[in-house]
Amino acid sequence: MDPTETKLAYTVSSQSAATNGIYVLDMSLRPILTLQNTSTQLIDDTITAFSTANLSWSPDSTQILATIQGTLSPTTYLLTTNGMNQAPQDVTETIATVDASWQKLKSQKDTAQMNSLPKKLRTVVADNFNILQWSADDTKILYEASQSATLPLVINPPLIGTDSTAQLREIKKGQIYVYDLKEDRNYLILSALPPVKENAQLPLMWYPDSKHLVYIHDAKIDMMEYDAQNQTTVYAGPFEDTFVFPWPDATRLVILTNLGNPSISPNLYTIGLK
Repeated sequence: MDPTETKLAYTVSSQSAATNGIYVLDMSLRPILTLQNTSTQLIDDTITAFSTANLSWSPDSTQILATIQGTLSPTTYLLTTNGMNQAPQDVTETIATVDASWQKLKSQKDTAQMNSLPKKLRTVVADNFNILQWSADDTKILYEASQSATLPLVINPPLIGTDSTAQLREIKKGQIYVYDLKEDRNYLILSALPPVKENAQLPLMWYPDSKHLVYIHDAKIDMMEYDAQNQTTVYAGPFEDTFVFPWPDATRLVILTNLGNPSISPNLYTIGLK
């Protein structure tokens, strides 16, 4: 999923060279019949096996790096995401420059988000939070405690009529919490994240309504409120790893699955939640 959480990049490798390759699914568009209606092919397999590439998004979602493992060393191409790339740019020799440029963009975004916090809160977040994900409305932070600490009251006296769920301000290193910026309340979500494969998507993420979390564990998909209450299983069928993505309008999830048939390649399917 791209940084805007509205696009999915994926590869197709089971068809012809002209059909195989890299695609982007724009989830901000409502599909008419199938997911293919809102997918754009970025490149096919006629130049090289792009269908086998490892993909990574630029921080501004305008480019994708596609790295293909070769016999001796990998080759990396830079692709634009607004249409077909007739002449993909080989950036294998300049990948360090691309990485530096992308890191600068990400740092600028991170700095802007930190600067949006009240001054008193910035030090608390910088010292104690390993931020996993901001909610879509930027009012809550899903984070791993980077150290054990006591969170000071930012709003003192506390607001009246806030969430009645008990909060925890004594945080422990490695545990997962949600901090509510508007109400200055902190909730324990998990004692630790489940183990994930290298470069895999987090098994815990915000749902686009900023009120719920999606939790992938024990071969099922759960949803819970942001204060960890009312955890409910919404899907317990077959799906691949942690390839679960919320639809931007908060009406469904996208999963990667072969529906339990090992003889076919996994495909993208939606799970309706309304």
